[in-house]
Amino acid sequence: MMSHCRAALCCLPLVASVAAAQQRCELLVAGAVHGVHVRGAAEYDGAGASLRAELPAGTWQLHFPAGGGGRPAPLEVEANAGGRVFVAVAPAPGGEPDTELAATLQEARTFEVGDGHSVRVCARIRQAADGGAAGVVARWSSADDHYRFVRDPKARELRLERRLGGHDELLQRTALAAVDGGWHDLELEVDGFGLLALFDDVPVARVLDGALTHGACGTFVAQGAHAEFEGLRAAPPTSPLPSAAVVTAGGAADYVARTVEPPGSTWQLLLRIDRPTAPWPTGALGFEVPLLVGLAEPVFLFGHASGFVGDGGAIAAHLDWPAGPLLGLQAALLGGWVGSPDASELRARLPWVALRF
Repeated sequence: MMSHCRAALCCLPLVASVAAAQQRCELLVAGAVHGVHVRGAAEYDGAGASLRAELPAGTWQLHFPAGGGGRPAPLEVEANAGGRVFVAVAPAPGGEPDTELAATLQEARTFEVGDGHSVRVCARIRQAADGGAAGVVARWSSADDHYRFVRDPKARELRLERRLGGHDELLQRTALAAVDGGWHDLELEVDGFGLLALFDDVPVARVLDGALTHGACGTFVAQGAHAEFEGLRAAPPTSPLPSAAVVTAGGAADYVARTVEPPGSTWQLLLRIDRPTAPWPTGALGFEVPLLVGLAEPVFLFGHASGFVGDGGAIAAHLDWPAGPLLGLQAALLGGWVGSPDASELRARLPWVALRF
């Protein structure tokens, strides 16, 4: 009896580890050269173009840092336990590199960059958990006229503000989910009438305002507050980039994407497979016998694989993958076209994302 009890107890850690593994989902990212941030049910920060991680299943928000003149659109996916999430983004268009303004700072300071009209100013900031407001500024012509994006731990909020003629105007406020004394990324982008503020690469404020047209950029520290800055830099505004994700589990796949085309545009998914036929016979080493057969041409998918772009460029589809010999063992890529509202003109392409089960 004792030996059976000991055997049962020895199995408990193994059972627990298997159960924990079943509650996780695999993330695989391709093409996001500046990394990815995962928030929601999982917390993960990855750097590098090709990433793989096993994370807790649930609802994930995927955010991508800007770089190379572009910023991939954020995505939200429902990561299934025991499944996989494949992510791909469009390549960046290229552009001017970031200009480093200061490696470290502990005070407010501004710098003249370009024409002072269109700029993206970024910095890492560290403040005490009960500290006052500090952040980054753009279109600064004086202490009485500028835009600023601040983190205020004491008030537990992020604020995008306009100071005009010595008077402060709150443009948008976002509550801080948590307050700590660690390093965080602040970013303020001004381009024409558009203002975009990001916290740890997550968009938190987006408004239209044309009261201020040009000026310097840099750091801001409220009276009586204290903050440390590092990596202060400026760059031209970024171009939005399409992004896509496929969530697979069993024989089904859920596809989500974000395009830069307006709502009401048409979209159509395409499939690219690695062979146009069933698997070929394998040799002694287990590899397929090589034949001069190229990649199959992209094929249109039907059913729920077309539609109209939603708000914010959203696209979503559900696919059931056949289990037969022709497609069951294929390696595939899922992409798409985005067209004009009447489908008479091709406007954009969606990035090819892996489809594997």
